[in-house]
Amino acid sequence: MKTLLTKNSAYLALSCVILLIVCSVSYSFYCKNVMARSLRLEALSSYIVANTYSIVSDRLQAVDNCVRSYGLTKSNQDLSYLAEGYNGLGAHITRIYTKLEEQKSALPDYRVEIDSLEDMLNRTHEKISQYYESTEFMIKLASQDSLTAFKKILAEQRGMIPWAEWYALDNKTNSIQEKLRQKAQTDYEAAVLTNSFIQLFLLLLSLPTLIWIIMKLYHQERKRRSLLIELDQNNRKYLFDDGIMLDDVDAKTQLKAANLNIKKAVGFINKIARGIYDVEWSGLTEENKNKNQETLAGELLRMRDEMVKQKKESDQRNWTNEGFTILGEIIRKHNTLQQITDSFLSAVVNYVKANQGALFIVTNNESESFLELTSTFAYGKKRYVDRKIFAGEGMIGQAWLEKETLLLTEIPTNYLKITSGMGEALPKSLLIVPIKSDDQLQGVLELASFELFKEFEIKFIEKIAENLAVVLYSIRMNERTKKLLDQSQQQAENLRLQEEEMRQNMEELEAAQEEMSRKEFQYIKKIEEMSTAHH
Repeated sequence: MKTLLTKNSAYLALSCVILLIVCSVSYSFYCKNVMARSLRLEALSSYIVANTYSIVSDRLQAVDNCVRSYGLTKSNQDLSYLAEGYNGLGAHITRIYTKLEEQKSALPDYRVEIDSLEDMLNRTHEKISQYYESTEFMIKLASQDSLTAFKKILAEQRGMIPWAEWYALDNKTNSIQEKLRQKAQTDYEAAVLTNSFIQLFLLLLSLPTLIWIIMKLYHQERKRRSLLIELDQNNRKYLFDDGIMLDDVDAKTQLKAANLNIKKAVGFINKIARGIYDVEWSGLTEENKNKNQETLAGELLRMRDEMVKQKKESDQRNWTNEGFTILGEIIRKHNTLQQITDSFLSAVVNYVKANQGALFIVTNNESESFLELTSTFAYGKKRYVDRKIFAGEGMIGQAWLEKETLLLTEIPTNYLKITSGMGEALPKSLLIVPIKSDDQLQGVLELASFELFKEFEIKFIEKIAENLAVVLYSIRMNERTKKLLDQSQQQAENLRLQEEEMRQNMEELEAAQEEMSRKEFQYIKKIEEMSTAHH
């Protein structure tokens, strides 16, 4: 009886141990599912944050810049960029909405907060769509040269409405998604810790099956180590590879490295979203740079570099467009050649931050053609110098012949010096731009600076020089037309005076003829009277 009881107790104990093992194994699988689910939710939050930010960077900002640029330049290239900004907005919003629905299904306790994000996302989509309709109308106004109406709509800053809606959405998205990421990370760490506690409890409780459990744990440890090695490889392959190989791969180190890299990525994206483009990836060196060409770190750095490039190009376009507006207004508000050249030269020198400049105008007379110095500008003070340059004479005369822009970075010591209160010094760069339109040269512009002229600045100066050439040609044609009109009016006046003189002569001649006829009649009558008296 005692033996039977002992045997039954052993079976009962073994059954309890097996039951505990089964329960612990089941819960261990549950913990692993929680860990995988937590990582998936962290990735989902990162996707939502990044794509919410790109609503503005990929869509709204591109459309806004293209509309402003087209209003100033009417370039068809801007319209092609505009189409890229328009396309794909609905699909982009739909992708974010789909990810939010996945998140809401996985996290029912946060349904209300996620619903609020969906509502804000829909409002943002609606505001951007309304702004797109407004931009299409602005493009139509610009294409019809209705610049006053275009500027009026532009001044209303309608783009600020979707920007404000997006800004609120972005802030709330970052706040909620950060909370969800923290929850996922907490669940992940809790699952790992719980799983470790269960294994330790089984080791202490299951002494009768210790050997079996040790063998099981040994195999499990090998699998765990394999997973950790795989995790380490995936971490290096997909997140970041610091180039330092570990002698021993442990879970704490790998999980810490993975979490640290995810936090780095989130912090990197958040800084980029706030416009901090000088952000760096901590730990990236020249030694491990090649190993991270395809990792998340490398992709984020490429994204940063591309955004920096786009911002630089956008700033250059805005600078160029603003310059076109300022100098175009200066050209339009003056009528005489001297006023235009003086105002244009001083404005160009100041806008491109050059130190001095000179403007030569082609002059043609009966015997020769030459470039005449019309305006000079140096350090904000205008000075007049009488100077003529003939074709092929010096670099300015050479630019006249070739009709091509000259950029010099090594200035001859006897050519030009910039004078200031500190004395005289050679400029670092000299830019000579022909003022031409349709290959017809109207003059030459010379700018000197202590700084090197950038490529986009040179293109801007060449373009505004073309605009000036058109205006100069128009002024010359107007002056020639006025001169011909004055000559025609003078000739008409002379002809009128001659006709008046002839009319007076004719009247005097007619009066003389009438007097002669009267006297002749009197003579004849007197002769007849004398003849009658004689008879």
